[in-house]
Amino acid sequence: MLNFQVVKAASTYNAIMGRTGIHAFKAVPSTYHMVLRFPPRNGPEEARGDQKMAHGFYVTALRPDGTGGHVLPIEDMDVRENNELRGTPAEDLVPIPLDPLDPEKVTHMGASLDKPLKGRMTTFLQENNDVFAWTAADMPGSYPNLITYRLKVDPTRKAIKQKKRTYAPDRMEAIKQEVEKLLEAGFIEEVQFPEWLDNPLMNGGATYQRLVNKIFAHLIGKTMEVYVDDMLVKSLSKADHISHLREAFEVLRHHKMMLNLAKCAFAVGSGKFLGHMVSKRGIEANPDKIKAILDMEPPRSIKDVQKLKGRIAALGRFIFKFGDKCLPFFKTPKKVKDFE
Repeated sequence: MLNFQVVKAASTYNAIMGRTGIHAFKAVPSTYHMVLRFPPRNGPEEARGDQKMAHGFYVTALRPDGTGGHVLPIEDMDVRENNELRGTPAEDLVPIPLDPLDPEKVTHMGASLDKPLKGRMTTFLQENNDVFAWTAADMPGSYPNLITYRLKVDPTRKAIKQKKRTYAPDRMEAIKQEVEKLLEAGFIEEVQFPEWLDNPLMNGGATYQRLVNKIFAHLIGKTMEVYVDDMLVKSLSKADHISHLREAFEVLRHHKMMLNLAKCAFAVGSGKFLGHMVSKRGIEANPDKIKAILDMEPPRSIKDVQKLKGRIAALGRFIFKFGDKCLPFFKTPKKVKDFE
């Protein structure tokens, strides 16, 4: 006996059968051949799929107006009775106060979090509010023996005096405010030189990346992913998330590093990381990044096919089995009377 959950919603899927259903039918699926074989009473039988039709259904499901704008995403269909709320690419956040004496010191948390876990997460963040920086002056700076950025200047060479750069008034005001913050925090100091050398911090990002790779080496790939100042703490279950956050906070506290409160969000089911969507389903393409491809019109002439060839060739290194999938486009003759 196999129970199905019937959903009244527009969808490109007639039925979705998971591992439980496949085992119940003792079926053997092959996604490569798009066939499902199962042993009924009168002998083995198989159900075959249509690759062209399946691809059309998939593209339709990704379009916002594919079925009248009311497509039920596959990630929202779950046969489990205790279906958990799932995050969305634009998951709503709720403010969480960290200091009852200062209402401006707040962070944000996923709105779909259940009430008991929300209370524990709030208590945890309030108890560890020392890892957050409210202003630039709150950051003590890491240990110099951990990592140090040095400018390699040849003492035998004469400093090059560059022309003074001019900016628009609004940008000049913004630069002035940032410089004042750094001066107040003690990160920089003013010096006077009759001849000066402009030394931009060209590889500061790479230096900082080596720092975070070093201090989070035992967590990266397990419960954390770090790219420069983007830090992601991931957990397979909600119950383990606070303990994984505690491990990350202990590393930050030990090395005197602090988090920018304005850029933090906790306990979310999905989010954007390095231009991709990261959730419990894995790493997926960001819909905003592939919107142009999804909205692309099919070729209606030989000229359109030629334009498509150029676009495909430019993206070939990102397409799995590029040659096999795109061979029909390159086989299209240059001159055809009746194009279909």
